[in-house]
Amino acid sequence: MADAAPTISEFPPEPATSGQAATILIVEDDRAMRLMLREALEEDGYTVDEASGGRAGIDRVKQGGVDLVISDVKMPDLDGLDMLGAFDYITKPFDVDQLILSVQKALDERALRSELARLRDEVQRSYRWGNIIGKSAAMQEMFALIRRLSRSAASVLVTGASGTGKELVAKSLHFNSQRRDRPFVAINCAAIPDTLLESELFGYKRGAFTDARADRAGLFVEADGGTMFLDEIAELSPALQAKLLRVLQEGEIRPLGAARSQKVDVRVVAATNKELEENLANGSFRQDLFYRLNVIHIHLPALRGQGRAGISRGREEGAARSRLARKRARAGERRRARRRAGRGAADSRRRSAAADVDGARPAGGRRAGCPGCARCARCG
Repeated sequence: MADAAPTISEFPPEPATSGQAATILIVEDDRAMRLMLREALEEDGYTVDEASGGRAGIDRVKQGGVDLVISDVKMPDLDGLDMLGAFDYITKPFDVDQLILSVQKALDERALRSELARLRDEVQRSYRWGNIIGKSAAMQEMFALIRRLSRSAASVLVTGASGTGKELVAKSLHFNSQRRDRPFVAINCAAIPDTLLESELFGYKRGAFTDARADRAGLFVEADGGTMFLDEIAELSPALQAKLLRVLQEGEIRPLGAARSQKVDVRVVAATNKELEENLANGSFRQDLFYRLNVIHIHLPALRGQGRAGISRGREEGAARSRLARKRARAGERRRARRRAGRGAADSRRRSAAADVDGARPAGGRRAGCPGCARCARCG
């Protein structure tokens, strides 16, 4: 229809193969309009297919291989709006260059969403359980606990020495939970001065301080619906501990300079390499905040502990090899002694036999030519 508005719709979600021209389906009951659109799109490098009505268009889409649909709105058998959701509308009569530009925008946005979905899936795969390595009984117990916690929204406190993978555990909790499609926001509380950390976490309103020239949302707002990872939680000042406690108790924040609080839905995972019980004892960490954070506790075993076990096993194996070597040396020495003793006995037997031959006396009692001296007993 000459006064109808064609719609541009992305359908279906599968992108065109890399390096291959996008396939565009023209759904239009006016044959002359179909031919004009086909010629313009093919001239711009697209692969074009046609359908003369809404139902024929739906049948063609079901066959697959269509990246984008250009459809008339008013058609005899089926309204174009009933056939698909629309990305853009263009009023007839329209400029062909405008149509080509709208087509390209629709395809670019679709490619961007596809790439975003791919990257999100890649991130989620990176933090699946198979990528955390540990064979000890303590690590296997921790893996089982993390799997159970992924179905929970409770706050988690992760403790352990530096380098044991506390943030990796936090990401695994997030990307294996129902919050996986929402943001994961991490901040090191020890890396930012206390005066800046408050505005980073909770945001501020314009005019709240000298350089606050515009409103700024804090990290808790950014993480809304997702997970906030607070590393080095023991470094929080008492004032910030009180504000964090309100987030955990009430589920709300108040930016600097704001008149009202703002609701947020954030799961908090905190981590520290310190013994918070000591901070509780000296009063540098709030007891009520500790209980709110420590709903579930995950302690990561120190890697050096596993190293010591490995060294211990190595020493035991070395000692065993040394004992075996000494045993073999003693056995070899005994064999050599037996051989020496055997050779000595054989020599004695040979000397005895030689003496018997040489000492055979004639009938006179002395060997012939014997001077009769007493220097030997050979002649008796």
